[in-house]
Amino acid sequence: MRYIPIFILFPALICAQETPDSTAASYENRAGTFFAVTRSFFPTGRVLTDEQPLGRDTNGVVSAIIGPVFNNAGQFAQQAANAARIGRIRQQINAASASLQTLTGSDYYDITNRLLIAEFLPPGEDEQPVQSVAYTMRVDGTPIPVTLRRNATDQLVMRQGATNFRVDIVSRNWLRIRRYQGTEVLAADGWIDLFQERNGAYISEDLKYQLRK
Repeated sequence: MRYIPIFILFPALICAQETPDSTAASYENRAGTFFAVTRSFFPTGRVLTDEQPLGRDTNGVVSAIIGPVFNNAGQFAQQAANAARIGRIRQQINAASASLQTLTGSDYYDITNRLLIAEFLPPGEDEQPVQSVAYTMRVDGTPIPVTLRRNATDQLVMRQGATNFRVDIVSRNWLRIRRYQGTEVLAADGWIDLFQERNGAYISEDLKYQLRK
């Protein structure tokens, strides 16, 4: 009997480690009783369905549906207003880089890399620097194994296949991957900006790219 709880808990522990790729919410009327139904979709193909009865009060159900959307819309409007000023932030970074380059020979990204690289490649149990950490890059929903690693000059790069792409640490929650277009081929120029979500993943503005551990 001692071993029964272990077998009961083991699948639950495995499931708890999974993070859903997406969720979908819907509402159903079953014989006059309203239900909120949430489906979570996981990378393994598992779909977890949660059903919560909301009762029979139509006004209460309307409030339950509209309330979260209304609040999220207000928060999004504030965030969108800030995002619209991204050009101004880029100008500030460029100006700071120019001043730093003149004074110290290093630009903005050289310094943020030196200060923050350990947060992306934290030391191991022996306190020695870690050379690489496994990540997954999703390009239009297709998962691709990549690693964040140190290159020969101690800069942070993302390695996909046999190609290294320079990673600029703009801030703790903003990464820029240079010359990346979703394949192992270095683009002639350009970059993608990735912004950190609450779940720790980094996503692009158009949701085409998603980087997570």
